[in-house]
Amino acid sequence: MFKLIKYELRKQWFSKLFMLIVMGILELTFLFNLFRDKKDALGITIGIMTLFSFAAIMFVSFECIMTYSKDLKTKQSYMLFLTPNSTYKIVGAKVITSVAQIGITAAIMVSVVFLNISVVLLRYQEIEKMIDMIQKLMRDVMGLDVDYGLVLIAIVAFLLEWISKVIMGMLAITLSATFLSNTKGKGIVSLIIFFVLNYLVGRIGKLFVLESTPMFDIFMFDAIIMAFVIAAFYLATAWMLDKKVSV
Repeated sequence: MFKLIKYELRKQWFSKLFMLIVMGILELTFLFNLFRDKKDALGITIGIMTLFSFAAIMFVSFECIMTYSKDLKTKQSYMLFLTPNSTYKIVGAKVITSVAQIGITAAIMVSVVFLNISVVLLRYQEIEKMIDMIQKLMRDVMGLDVDYGLVLIAIVAFLLEWISKVIMGMLAITLSATFLSNTKGKGIVSLIIFFVLNYLVGRIGKLFVLESTPMFDIFMFDAIIMAFVIAAFYLATAWMLDKKVSV
């Protein structure tokens, strides 16, 4: 399994290096503006870093799906499924790699942005005012009394939901490449399957949530559902490949 994970990571290392270089340049720009005491430039830099962080997480997710699609289309990558490794182990390595890449990318990007914001607030002694303003806004607009537990479970639920989208994409691609391999326009079919799966999962989740349900419980339930979806779709993907690819 470890060798398979290393193989998967090696195929996608260049994009991660590029992201680190861009984030490093932005961080140096932030430190330069902080040293020169340029408040407006600091705000712009943090804004750009936030947008880049979001784009990086999206790109990593998209890249995981596209890499998997390529594995089923190119002969060299397809040969991986004909090795002595079971399809469950191969797909498991791809899922673990995807989870690790999305999680680590999100952790690094969010941590850097959060640290920079904290530095600015501390530098200009506005951190307490900012925290009070955010909490008041959340209470008045959304009716939320924010605490660290709520923030933590919200982040976990968000990451699991994002990862589930990647697994949905892999499942849709696998279905169109195996049982629907003779269908015309397989790319469009994969996209339609992805949106249908996404819609069905969303509808199922809403069936068990009431308007009176506390926000913490909603995030907790969403995290549990997404964890189940990830496991179920992984097994379904590996099963389809096992039936159609294994020799």
